[in-house]
Amino acid sequence: MMMGLCIRTENWPHPLRDLNYNVELIEPTFTNSKGETVNPDLILTTKKYNHAIIFECKCKTIESNQMSKYSNILPSDLIEKGKANVPDPKNFSADICIASFEKGIKENSEIIKYKFPVILCEEGKIDKHNSNFNCIRLNQIFPVNLNKEHRPPVSFYPFSHEKEDERMFISYVLRTLVSRNLAGKHENTVEEILKDAHPYWKNIDQHHKKIFLRTAECILSDFSKGELKGILDKIREDKNVKYKINPLTTNSLKDKCEKIIERMSKEGNLKPYFPQTAS
Repeated sequence: MMMGLCIRTENWPHPLRDLNYNVELIEPTFTNSKGETVNPDLILTTKKYNHAIIFECKCKTIESNQMSKYSNILPSDLIEKGKANVPDPKNFSADICIASFEKGIKENSEIIKYKFPVILCEEGKIDKHNSNFNCIRLNQIFPVNLNKEHRPPVSFYPFSHEKEDERMFISYVLRTLVSRNLAGKHENTVEEILKDAHPYWKNIDQHHKKIFLRTAECILSDFSKGELKGILDKIREDKNVKYKINPLTTNSLKDKCEKIIERMSKEGNLKPYFPQTAS
């Protein structure tokens, strides 16, 4: 929802794009002014207004410890940790913002305590509650009116590193492998596959990129020795690992991958690939 507000797309308003906000980082991990580790969902920045929005997307659960850590994030933390690229670091400002579809979240005592702005997707509008942003121009865009044709875009962030997205992640890896093969790219590194699979790969924090890369490597390695044996080969060139597809097996690769995806959709228990402690 929030990414869509700063990206021009059909059937969803983009008022943040009109203020020159761009996706800076997805799920960054860094330390705040107290040395505490924080991991918000999204950072948007605008060079025009020298401002950043640090989004935490919530359903119902609000953790007191997490809100306390967010309250200790200073604009200088983003600059010093390389999490924001703006023209005037000395006058740079940033806001923590809670985004949600749950109306009751604006009444949460922890959010009220720290005076975080709340953005709610409500019936017929997206509106700001509780507090103002440090960027005056940003405050003026709310409410953002919605109509029945508006649909929150989901393609900008097709998968996460959470366990519930594991099937989705495997599906994207396999279908991207098929797509690249059909385009004549028969030898692929894991990173080449993931760059095509995720439209905002370049904006994913390095910590989570490593999780995705390790996970995709395990998946492809397993399938090359199992269900895709004889179709997909793992090869090493110097220090690089590539996955090579025999051009004569193009149809077999597509059919096998679709069967794997269909099988996974029906299985109750899937072999875990994502690290259980990922954050």
